[in-house]
Amino acid sequence: MFPAKQKGMAMSFFASASFLGPVLVLISGEYMGMAKDWKWIMGFLAILSGPVWIVGGLLLPETYAPVLLRRHAEQLSKITGNSYRSKIKIDQGKMSFKESFKFALSRPLILLFREPIVFLLSLYMAIVYGMMFATFPIVYQMDHGWNQSVGGLAFLGIMVGMLIAVVYSLWDNKRYIKVEEENAGFAPPEAHLNSCLIASVAIPIGLFWFA
Repeated sequence: MFPAKQKGMAMSFFASASFLGPVLVLISGEYMGMAKDWKWIMGFLAILSGPVWIVGGLLLPETYAPVLLRRHAEQLSKITGNSYRSKIKIDQGKMSFKESFKFALSRPLILLFREPIVFLLSLYMAIVYGMMFATFPIVYQMDHGWNQSVGGLAFLGIMVGMLIAVVYSLWDNKRYIKVEEENAGFAPPEAHLNSCLIASVAIPIGLFWFA
């Protein structure tokens, strides 16, 4: 979907969405919970996610390479009359819906428990999410006495931090492109670690400050 030069910037926007989404939902949900009840919060999420799911399903193009190759082979077969098959179809054969469904559900678990990088990053993010999104309401609403609506505003700090991170990633992507050009178009994987190192120091400092 993105060239190698832009994948760091693309991932920063993707990661910011995973943080900004819960923040915005928590803030709006707190006010909605006070004005209505928790059922309206669930309904509001359905109202937002339903149209997005429909529009995305209809308008977003397919980008998965094996599917594109299979479609291209089928199109060539229709045009030329010859039988063309993609490499993935030759290697795996024709998969039934049950097999595809089972494969799609099991693949995330396989990656989680068999890839140490995926497991460690998932564990780290689970701890960060738990500390931030679980402790803020306890500290500000129970200890400081903020009401439900004002207590949700404490999450604005996370939103500001994510926006700063996105702006930094736009600048850091220029450095990555320079490193890539210096290495004949192939930057080493650790070239993306600079921004991670900054975050790894900033999060503990912020948590001690918060404590």
